[in-house]
Amino acid sequence: MGCAPSSDTGTQYASLGHHGNTNVSRKTKTPTDSQLYGNTNKSRKASTSSSSSSSSDENDKKQQQERKVITPPPPDPVPTPKEKEEAPPVLPPPPVEEKEERQPSPVPSPTPIEQEQERQPSPKPPPPPQDDNDMRNPTDEDQQQVPPTPQQEEEKQITPPPPQEEQKQITPSAPPMPIPTDMNDETRNGGETIKPGKDNVDFDDTGNMETPAPPDFGRSEYIPTDVGTKERFIDFRTEGGEFTNPSRPSPNDNGLYTEFEFTVDVAVPSASGLQWQRPAEICQNPALFTDGTTRFDIGQGRVGTCWFLSMVANIADKPRLLERVVPARDYKIGTNDYDGVFHCRFWRFGHWSEIYIDDKLPTSGRGGLYGAHSNTDPNEMWVALLEKAFARMYGSYDEVSGGRTADAFMNLTAGVGEAIKFETMKMSSQQLFRRLKNAFQSPTTMVGCVCPQKSDGQHGLVGGHAYSMNGTYQVGDNMLVRIRNPWGRQEWNGPWSDGSNEMSQYGGSIPHPNKDDGEFYMDVNHFLEYFEQCTICNLTPDVDRDGTADTLNYVTSLFGNWRRGKAGGFQSKLQNPQFCVTVSDQEADRDGNVPVVVQIVQKTSDRQDDKVGIRVDLYKVLHEDSDILVLDELGDKNNMYLIDFSSCYRFNVKPGKYVAVPSTMDSCDKDPRVLKEFLIRFFTAGPLTNPFEIQDSTTVMTGKGPDLEVDGSVLQLGCSQCITGKFFFITINEPQSVKVEVMQPDQKNGFPIGIKLFETDRSSFQSDYNWFAQNYNNAVRDMSGNDGPFSYGSSVDCGYKLQPGTYVLLIHANGPEDQNDFAVAIYSERPVEIESSNL
Repeated sequence: MGCAPSSDTGTQYASLGHHGNTNVSRKTKTPTDSQLYGNTNKSRKASTSSSSSSSSDENDKKQQQERKVITPPPPDPVPTPKEKEEAPPVLPPPPVEEKEERQPSPVPSPTPIEQEQERQPSPKPPPPPQDDNDMRNPTDEDQQQVPPTPQQEEEKQITPPPPQEEQKQITPSAPPMPIPTDMNDETRNGGETIKPGKDNVDFDDTGNMETPAPPDFGRSEYIPTDVGTKERFIDFRTEGGEFTNPSRPSPNDNGLYTEFEFTVDVAVPSASGLQWQRPAEICQNPALFTDGTTRFDIGQGRVGTCWFLSMVANIADKPRLLERVVPARDYKIGTNDYDGVFHCRFWRFGHWSEIYIDDKLPTSGRGGLYGAHSNTDPNEMWVALLEKAFARMYGSYDEVSGGRTADAFMNLTAGVGEAIKFETMKMSSQQLFRRLKNAFQSPTTMVGCVCPQKSDGQHGLVGGHAYSMNGTYQVGDNMLVRIRNPWGRQEWNGPWSDGSNEMSQYGGSIPHPNKDDGEFYMDVNHFLEYFEQCTICNLTPDVDRDGTADTLNYVTSLFGNWRRGKAGGFQSKLQNPQFCVTVSDQEADRDGNVPVVVQIVQKTSDRQDDKVGIRVDLYKVLHEDSDILVLDELGDKNNMYLIDFSSCYRFNVKPGKYVAVPSTMDSCDKDPRVLKEFLIRFFTAGPLTNPFEIQDSTTVMTGKGPDLEVDGSVLQLGCSQCITGKFFFITINEPQSVKVEVMQPDQKNGFPIGIKLFETDRSSFQSDYNWFAQNYNNAVRDMSGNDGPFSYGSSVDCGYKLQPGTYVLLIHANGPEDQNDFAVAIYSERPVEIESSNL
């Protein structure tokens, strides 16, 4: 997701013309190095409104003081609330997930840009739900066993997991250093404080919130949202459904709503012996929320939704975001208006979908919830109901068993996520820690992380599992991250864990309860060793990665569709829809660059099987006239396609016109599934102007851009102007490298084109074919030692090392029958003079 900003050290010249007749095992290891569950009988309350920030320890201490008491789920259909005490969840958590798929790609093989390592199921039946964050659960004899959800794989080869590794002996990465007692929280965190939210939005405040409306394509202005962004929607689809939401369903004859089509067998096809029960049949005093919400509410059940619940835990600490998903006033249990309807919202394909379900939950028949549950109060129902609504939206609990934290974040917030894979990242541990610390300066940052299968059983960790991260802290030279297991128990028991020597000696420097609640600290070096990636999510991208949350607040959503004639796949990228936008100079840096993030989202009817490889490329408009566009492709020029719901790309660009081209890996002739709708979202610091779709009557040409390989290294050359003609005079005033590129439309009737460069005295030059014929063999040699290329392709280029002087550039074809539009781009290190002429 890199960017390719133009260099300011040179000049590019592009010209337009027309070719004429010129010449031419599933058991979890028991940790042995420390006690996991020490001091478990101490009660505590959970915070009712806290921000997941690393730099405000005062909020964390307050949160630790106000946590709700953790009580076990009731074992009977109508239980009596127990005394406040620690207990494991009613059902053992399952294996879960985070997965992306590897798809063989055409020449060369593309691999997904945000691909997460595949997790493998146990060869022993029955297989539990898995994904790249496939959650493993220990077997507890005192917990009720329910058949787990079957393996959900997306076109992957299933192989047994690798053998269990021996547990490593580890020591702290750096000796703890004492923190002075008079040093305040801000100083311990580097003197930084949490920065205000977007447009000073208070994410603890749920007042003055409006119901999200469907996209309004009739408005040309940007519409403010409750979370500080400004949105505009434009519909370029040639066909597609309307964005409408259902109304609240009416109760049945018994006064309570029941959805008869969504039976328990449909909801959980992989399990047997389950039944629906309403909250009043599961606990004594059911309520949506009790004493506010906190990340400690979240407890995972037998469904592989840790990827989803880890993000739910994050929004639980942000009341304004949670209220947008779960409107508290709409669930009327405990009132005379109770109708058995639970209402929530999920962001899906560009708009907030209103979801209505009945409040029956799958249980084993003895009051034991099959799915997620509140880990702090058995009477609290919001976690279980939200998970059911998510499963209902996608068809079943099995359908949501396995996924990516970035997708869950998008469903819950409409935001974007960026995955950092530790194996390939170019950051040091200090740089990663700084990146995470900066990210947590924003009040809406959420981070998910993946523990790979090879770390299963290592110091209490669960392999193939998704965790959430909610803070960073520094104690002396030790850089710590705070992580939570969505099970609500089973923690890391290495250095800086509960009861460790480090925590016993220096634990007063950071807020922590010595209790098995699923939350723990790790040194960042151990985090890198035992985890494989993290995904940083925010409502809008933090392009400079400094934690600033108020940069790219303008969100421009373009809806389109791939259709016959506009679904050419990767081999014919320009035979796909093309959208032109203009980027202003708002928020330009000192070099004149403007940050732009482009996201593509595909519409799917089936969560597991309907996804195809997608990407979006961004091109700079080098030249335009009434019927021709010349484009320069930005970013990574490759054929890497992500087979998932969305993909995101970052760019730093100069103000001007740009063209976005969404494409699928395969053409519609090869895979008819690509004939579908898509959404392109631009995140910018200011409004985009005059978005439009390029029509078929426009000739579009693109080349390889200003990069030139010189002596084994890549030199990036600049660009500036466009001219037309048959040949060109080039005046070089100082020695430099120059690249010449000729482009023609990407079409089947293209023909070979050639480049010839001659050094000449302007006064003796004769602009006729005889001069070129006489001097044809005296062409300047290019960097490869040849007298210029002559080949097929939509673009042909070559590089020269030129001395001061005057040169004539000739673009030629094979014969007079070769006629076509063409464009010439000349890239140089420093400005050169160019003049076009005709024979």
